Amino acid sequence: MTQVVLNRGHREVGEFSVVLEHLVTHELREAHASRVKLYAEDSFEVTEEILEHVSEKGIMLKVKSIAGHKFVPDVKDFMLQVLWEGFEDIESSWEPLQKLMYECPAVVKNYVEGVKTASEGDALRKAMKRARAKN
Repeated sequence: MTQVVLNRGHREVGEFSVVLEHLVTHELREAHASRVKLYAEDSFEVTEEILEHVSEKGIMLKVKSIAGHKFVPDVKDFMLQVLWEGFEDIESSWEPLQKLMYECPAVVKNYVEGVKTASEGDALRKAMKRARAKN
């Protein structure tokens, strides 16, 4: 039971974030726009044009940090656990290292430099070089 609060004046909200207000407790919290479910009632005057506009919007996600890695033998590459800006940590996802090297190489490099185990760090660095060569 929440509503999206627009034009709150006193609080700046990011391009992909919204402030939600609980309808009963009036508690406010920030959430990523993609996590908000559409709800329509006649009194909200949601037209087909508005629904079409909303459905055509793409979502651009920003990497908050990389939390872990694993080697996947089936694809012979590393997968990195990505934490996303505007999402809870529990909503992290596993993404291919090669894809992340194309989209955010600096974040991957910072993560790999922080890997404690020498053998895993070496394996990740080799995988980074392979990904750079393919991109």
